[in-house]
Amino acid sequence: MWLCNSVCVIPKRCATKRDLFPEALFVTPKVNIRRPIGYYPLGPEIADDRLVGTPSSMHASISFRPLERSDFPLLQEWLAAPHVGVWWKERLDLASVEAKYGPRVDGTEPTHVFVVEQEGRPIGWIQWYLWADYPEHARQLGAAPSSAGIDLAIGEVKMTGLGLGPVAIREFTKQFVFVNPAVCAVVADPEESNLRSLRAFKKAGFRVVKIVQHAGEDSKRQVLRLDRP
Repeated sequence: MWLCNSVCVIPKRCATKRDLFPEALFVTPKVNIRRPIGYYPLGPEIADDRLVGTPSSMHASISFRPLERSDFPLLQEWLAAPHVGVWWKERLDLASVEAKYGPRVDGTEPTHVFVVEQEGRPIGWIQWYLWADYPEHARQLGAAPSSAGIDLAIGEVKMTGLGLGPVAIREFTKQFVFVNPAVCAVVADPEESNLRSLRAFKKAGFRVVKIVQHAGEDSKRQVLRLDRP
């Protein structure tokens, strides 16, 4: 997991994982799920900022389905694309893709990965997870155990810069993350130089709560939070 495709001050007290996370509460889709949403371009700064968050006919043609092993060659290609690699920093060979994403496909690792499709064509991927399952990184962010994180990228460069990021974030958190009643917030940490990412999260209702710099990284990150509606 690239922890971005995400606070000493937490405005609300969230319950602990032990209190709030019985497995029965979690809704983890196991079948192909196609819901009309937008998507979040992680590409270069090429779009007119006025387009960000503007409804369009493309919203209805965007859908999600769970990642499958047959998607691994395409995922490898996306990870190698310059507009993705600049943020994800993962140039994986096919064996490494299997090692990292295979357990997520099998459900043995607690990160839930989906392919984003536009009119049935795969264009990127998106994932969500509980910060309780990644405690070391969560501590750096001040993310409560009962909060979730999301990462996403549009692998097809021609599909970036269309201003649909806030739609994707709003709809995905509503339909896939907050559907789990134990999740109290979503916390993300894009790099400060990833201006498109920051704008998309803010337009989706996230607010900046902290600025951090992780060990081994040259750039700082803005920690953004969206509380359960």
